[in-house]
Amino acid sequence: MTPDDPKQRLILPFFLLTLLLILVCAVLTLTQGRFATGLADLPTALLDRAEVTDTGFAVRQLRLPRAVMAVLAGAALGVAGALMQAITRNPLADPGLTGVTAGAAFAVVLGFTLLGVSQAGLLVLGTVGGALSGALTFALAAQRGFNPAHLILAGVAVAAFCLSGINVLLLLGATSMNSAWFWLVGGLANRTWQDVGHLWPMVLPVLVLVWLTSRRLDLLLLDDDTSRGIGLHAGRWRLIFGLCSVVLTAGCVATCGPIGFIGLLAPHVARMGLGGAVSHRLLIPASALAGAAILSVADALAASRLIFPTEIPTGIPAILIGAGMFLLLFRNGLRVGR
Repeated sequence: MTPDDPKQRLILPFFLLTLLLILVCAVLTLTQGRFATGLADLPTALLDRAEVTDTGFAVRQLRLPRAVMAVLAGAALGVAGALMQAITRNPLADPGLTGVTAGAAFAVVLGFTLLGVSQAGLLVLGTVGGALSGALTFALAAQRGFNPAHLILAGVAVAAFCLSGINVLLLLGATSMNSAWFWLVGGLANRTWQDVGHLWPMVLPVLVLVWLTSRRLDLLLLDDDTSRGIGLHAGRWRLIFGLCSVVLTAGCVATCGPIGFIGLLAPHVARMGLGGAVSHRLLIPASALAGAAILSVADALAASRLIFPTEIPTGIPAILIGAGMFLLLFRNGLRVGR
């Protein structure tokens, strides 16, 4: 990308606008709730370390971790989606393609219905379940040569198995169905600093690693013969980036539930904002910001009660936003490829 490239002029505005949108949504999340907080009172509540007031406690212990979680999880899902679209060469691929979302969901529903584990236990159980299902997908795909088609087929098989297991567990544990249903929709309500502490050590190192090695993602878009000709071991790097996607997705699903559309939509929003096809060196941070912005908007709508009469799971407005934005993308004739 040269300095005279029109796309170059879009980079700074896109990054600034997405950051501004995230900030606005965070402020909205911090000021809305059972104890409404005015903008003028927000700095005082944030600085109320002793949390001597209900407002100070609500802002610092309930709303702030929720806003931070929206940014972390949205960024992770956005990057995971960009990775899956690159390694499968499929512009409609999303992080759930590896079966990790269904695997994490199966593990958490198992904890809800039969094991009766604590909230902290559910986080660990969901992460392990997602990681194991993703590993199983890659193991199955590698048996017949690690290529995009085999990865997709293996992921579909693993996801179908896990989803069938979820239905069986819900039938067996009818008394826990409401809790399981709320989690399966996906949401950020009641997330704590403990949840943030569970997620960030998984997300931040992987995001840095992906960005540092992102130039290889551009080469993976070439056919395997061409990649080998320029010295890239396509199968090895496809596996590495696939495992990165699994780690990012498993952590997010374990803490927030299977929130849909973020990983699928964020890379396309990033490309649209940057004027089309760009290097993954730029697309990865742009997808992270786009994912964080989309999830922040969805959670602000879910928590603020500006549209809905009561607070709803974040997954519902996330799906509505995702569906609407995809219709807009297709209506405008924008390419969904790289």
